[in-house]
Amino acid sequence: MVKLGMLRRVQNLPLIENFRKLEGNTRISVIFEFFFSVANTLYTFYLSLYMKGCGVTDREIGLVVAVSYFFGILFALSAGEIVNRLGRKKTTTIFELLAWPGSCLIFLFANNFWMFALGKIVNSLSQISNMSWNFMVVEDADDDQRVAALNILTMLHTAIGVITPIGGLLVTRIGIISAQKVFLIFAIVVFATEMIIRNRFYTETKVGQEILAAGHPPLRLGNINPLGGFKILWGKKMILSAILLNVIYNAMYPLSTHFSLYLNVYLTDVIGIDPAAVSLVGGCNSIGLLLTCLLVIPVINHFIRTRVGMGGALVAGFFIQIPYMFLMIFLPHGSLTLACVAALVYSSGYAMCKTFLDSLVASVTEEEAKNRGKIYAVMNVMISAGSTLMSSLSGVIYALRPSSIFSLSAVMLTVNLLILTGFIIRQRALQKREAKREEEACATL
Repeated sequence: MVKLGMLRRVQNLPLIENFRKLEGNTRISVIFEFFFSVANTLYTFYLSLYMKGCGVTDREIGLVVAVSYFFGILFALSAGEIVNRLGRKKTTTIFELLAWPGSCLIFLFANNFWMFALGKIVNSLSQISNMSWNFMVVEDADDDQRVAALNILTMLHTAIGVITPIGGLLVTRIGIISAQKVFLIFAIVVFATEMIIRNRFYTETKVGQEILAAGHPPLRLGNINPLGGFKILWGKKMILSAILLNVIYNAMYPLSTHFSLYLNVYLTDVIGIDPAAVSLVGGCNSIGLLLTCLLVIPVINHFIRTRVGMGGALVAGFFIQIPYMFLMIFLPHGSLTLACVAALVYSSGYAMCKTFLDSLVASVTEEEAKNRGKIYAVMNVMISAGSTLMSSLSGVIYALRPSSIFSLSAVMLTVNLLILTGFIIRQRALQKREAKREEEACATL
């Protein structure tokens, strides 16, 4: 009886309840993402050190990153056409096998700048498979399932980070070069295995089936129109607003978030926190993310859908992060405790924004489902361009005044709140119009 009671309690946990909502491609994607994340986390964490160990200079590493961004934008532009021509399922499998096991195989034998640059170019093909994989997650799901799936994925990607110290033990024992080769071989095997097995369980999405049934010219370079998505977006204010929210939020990543290269530098050089203690701030960030994904979002999901909508959830997410920016600007010298509090505040807002921003774009493109590939291609290009631009400017901004990275981020969050306010007003006006039409239709009957 005790065991049955414990089992019921586990089954009633918000996370488990959310997972049980998932069906078909959405559930399969979430299950197999665990294996992908383990292999990806291990090999990417030490890749830059491996490159240096192979004789690649700091400047050349920067060039490798730049090459990766450039080809990522090119592949993102053509992704929509390729996904529509080949189908979601086939595109995901083909381009993931090329981008992940393929690039890892190149890295395994790489010993100079050109080989690593080639590996990164091949890995940039993931811009195509990322789009088709996202469609496998969201296209056959309703809004409730999308939020549940994206929340679980955000939590999974955060939790997997705990395995990096295990990799560190191997690096300490056999050295960075040998250890990274082990990680790369492990990644090749895991990536290829999970992608091939997952493909057996996947089915083409309903939208994908309709597009394939309609027929298209053969997939040739001359048939790809990378600018097709821009024409589709003309006059689509709701979709444009959702895309702009994503672009601005992602452009903030290189400045003040846990992805920023300058965050730890700011905490150590400006605030005076011991470098060894900075990891505690990162730990608080991970804890905040996990707790929000595990306990908060699953509980409020129904309330959000029925009462305030995704727009309301995003308002809360953006608002929560603004105090973090001001806390970081006015952080007292050596205040590790306040830095940890700031990280907890930020991570809760980030978890909400990450989950609901991704879900919002899928929701507002429902009526343009057959053009979703082209729309996502435009969004991904804009995100890449915005992030690249902000990455380039971040060093200049930080050099002018270190705290300005947080000031600018607060401004960007405020701009997003203004865009979101317009989005919510427009959405409610549309809902009222639809309700009025339904009333008139009922009255006619």
